[in-house]
Amino acid sequence: MAEKKTTTASVASSGLVPKSKGVRRKTDASLGWVERDYPQLAAWRALAVEWLKGETRGVDDRLSALVAFFERYLVQQGLPLNPTEFLARTIVLPDFYQTACPDSTKGILYNNHIHAFLHFVLLREFSETDDRGQPVVSPAFRNPVPRMSNRGLPRRDESVHSPLPYGYIDELRQMLAA
Repeated sequence: MAEKKTTTASVASSGLVPKSKGVRRKTDASLGWVERDYPQLAAWRALAVEWLKGETRGVDDRLSALVAFFERYLVQQGLPLNPTEFLARTIVLPDFYQTACPDSTKGILYNNHIHAFLHFVLLREFSETDDRGQPVVSPAFRNPVPRMSNRGLPRRDESVHSPLPYGYIDELRQMLAA
């Protein structure tokens, strides 16, 4: 009996990375979605994976911040995709928080995570060691995302609802007016 030969195209040859079930952007520390959706960000992806290896707490928030940085900031704003070009002191960039982050404490958290990520990139790729063995960032590069605090946000401590039902307030008003 002759066996039927079937040919199947391998996933690697097609250039597509298979989607793993149960792996979402908030849990994918290998940033497979960047490789799949934005292959032009390969240099940033490699640096982000290295940065995430050293982080143990709040990884889901860091991953969400990287989503905002890669998609809403680098790609949608049409910014330079090469880290050397992006971090050069001579380039003018839009404000990351205003452009890609929600106007909330979560947005400030994203901003500060991206600040830490870019600081990591500057120390790793664009620094030299000084006489004491400390890394010093080259003056030709800078971190374009400043660190922020929660001070500028309005406090959401007022309610639009009355603390007592209106019937009680009206009844007390009648008692006080009499």
